[in-house]
Amino acid sequence: MESKTHDADHFSSDLEKSVWEQYVLSPRPPPLVHRVREVKGLAGLEIVDVRRCRKRALEFNVHPLPVFCPLADIVVRTEPVLGDLNFITKKYSTFVKQLGYTGPGWQHRVQTEFLIYMRVLTWEDISHTLTATAHLPAGLLTAPLRQMEEAWDGDPLAKLAVNSLIGLWAVDQHYSHSLRSSTHEADAPVGSLKQTFHYEGGQIYDFISSTRLLGGSSCRPLHDLCMCTEHVRVGQALYELKQSRAVVYELKTDSVLYKPLKRTRPRLDVLTFRDLDTLRDEHEPAPKMRRLDQHCLMAAIPADELVYRVQVAKEARVAVASVAAARG
Repeated sequence: MESKTHDADHFSSDLEKSVWEQYVLSPRPPPLVHRVREVKGLAGLEIVDVRRCRKRALEFNVHPLPVFCPLADIVVRTEPVLGDLNFITKKYSTFVKQLGYTGPGWQHRVQTEFLIYMRVLTWEDISHTLTATAHLPAGLLTAPLRQMEEAWDGDPLAKLAVNSLIGLWAVDQHYSHSLRSSTHEADAPVGSLKQTFHYEGGQIYDFISSTRLLGGSSCRPLHDLCMCTEHVRVGQALYELKQSRAVVYELKTDSVLYKPLKRTRPRLDVLTFRDLDTLRDEHEPAPKMRRLDQHCLMAAIPADELVYRVQVAKEARVAVASVAAARG
């Protein structure tokens, strides 16, 4: 079993076995790589990408951070109330029309909230919910992330440091490694990795063995928050492109290759986080009324930073995106 001091990891959730099997071991939200149509030339094409997407998913998060314990259980949804995590059953049809939706599975509430707001989902598409027994403040990571950024003093590794942290939250299998040295090759334990070191007068063998540790702790809820927020930001970009009748070509992670109309340009380059919860109000105005197909409101983000970066498409960047889209 995995040796663990629970007081040392405040973000880790400890889940009951059936919840572990149904949630933690289920497929994670995938990176968004999709080709809508073939790119025959770059004339008039632009690329929009999300500024510091995954870091800002945590920095500007407005949903309390769930911390699960073994008492948390998956329940059938019977009321129009979202859980911290929601199981979606709706069938996938069209990536662009469904605003980044990739098919049935678990979602963090940040994405479910957005898809219901945008009428991609209805309450009937949510079969089960999983809600934590305790929560940490939504903005708990804001100051530490900014401190990490300042510590790198503009070095490109600042972005890698945050993304590496988020990547570690996706690791749910843990191992203990041991090293044994011997002058006899036959002493190798079964399944070990062998390294041979030669020295004057002889040689010595190092045998490295790995043992998988069993445990019920996971940081997947935090990782899902980052990935689902990334899906939401791409979905919001697709919505704005749709409203301006731009032609979408490819998507790669947090960027979209598209061709805008000359007369109706998308407003992506001026959108701030404060604008994101009212996108439909701009394009589908309903003063002092609630739309019949708006089944959920989005949480507002009180920040004035720009969300997207828009650039003219260049050959090198489009080539990378095309290769990724072809593999996807």
